[in-house]
Amino acid sequence: MNILHLCNKFPFPGRDGSSIAMESLIRLEGLLGHRIHVLALNTDKHYVDSPKQPTHVAELDAPSLSIVPSMNNFFKTKHWQCSYFASRFYQTAIAASIEKASRSADLTVIDSLFMAVYRKHIHGPVLLRCHNIEHQIWEETLKHKSLKGMAYAWEVKRLKTWENELLSSMPTLAISEEDADYIRSNGGRCTVIPSTWSDLQWSLSGASSPSVYHLGAMDWEPNIKGMQWLMDEVLPHLSTVDLHVLSKTQPPAFNQLPKGITWTKEHVADNWFDDHGIFIAPILSGSGMRIKILEAMARGKAVVTTPIGAAGIKAIAGKHLMVAHSAEAFAVAMEDLQQDEGMRLALGQAARLHAMTHFLDNVHLKGLDQALTAASHG
Repeated sequence: MNILHLCNKFPFPGRDGSSIAMESLIRLEGLLGHRIHVLALNTDKHYVDSPKQPTHVAELDAPSLSIVPSMNNFFKTKHWQCSYFASRFYQTAIAASIEKASRSADLTVIDSLFMAVYRKHIHGPVLLRCHNIEHQIWEETLKHKSLKGMAYAWEVKRLKTWENELLSSMPTLAISEEDADYIRSNGGRCTVIPSTWSDLQWSLSGASSPSVYHLGAMDWEPNIKGMQWLMDEVLPHLSTVDLHVLSKTQPPAFNQLPKGITWTKEHVADNWFDDHGIFIAPILSGSGMRIKILEAMARGKAVVTTPIGAAGIKAIAGKHLMVAHSAEAFAVAMEDLQQDEGMRLALGQAARLHAMTHFLDNVHLKGLDQALTAASHG
């Protein structure tokens, strides 16, 4: 089958949650023997300089993606312009390229909701891949008051309406059972294919070290809010702090980091993970699955997260990872793991086995093959 695969950021190499998920799905399509043509936006925010890419990947330029609603967008009425969150990804030249490429494709995979702004330009069958339920992320973020003003509330409402229409009008791949339940409850046709990993992708480094680390994009609002919560609410409950934050960017709000927190720019050597045995994911909003948690589990780390962070991983709290329902419980879990090597090692080993059992590539090849075949036949 000839597959046109559309991405709103460059998927190669996978470097954050969404690009890792894109790379994963493209890899599975290749393992199934399909011929894949990838069209990806190389945006200002996630720009990849001279990206490493297979020959079938074409780079497309995109405008700057500032998360500031345009007042002009309130007066746009075209279907794909119903929300600034989506319409900011649209360019006429890109639409023309997609329209041309889709004519020779048996199926077009729209990998992320935001590439659905090009839906009307696609010829032939389509399959929408949902990384999460986007409007739910922003609804939760607004609850935590990280975004202010009627403009954002209005844009989130428009995003929800548009997203629900899309999810009910075309076949979809959900990344988690939780998201699939939502899609089906709104009349959508859905198959669950989580983000998977290759056994050559992340090396086992284990949980022998009591050192704590956090890995996440600090230019994404839920990660920023979660880290702020960690510093404001969790750290006061810790007797000592020794946390290593790995991220390619450091938000201005974190210029004065509390004592005991060190920030390292992303893209470190793989052996960096040998020095850290505990991974924390203080997530307060989101849907889908936290792929950085999957990475940590695959590496054999002991993980501490929140109920929202644990969603989509299919893990059992206390067996595969620690799930904290409050800031104090989060701090207690961190200290318990630091002080108890046996607990830390057991949790890391169980996490690794869980990741191998449920999320290796070959586990989901059959399900994806059936979903692609069904979508290609309309």
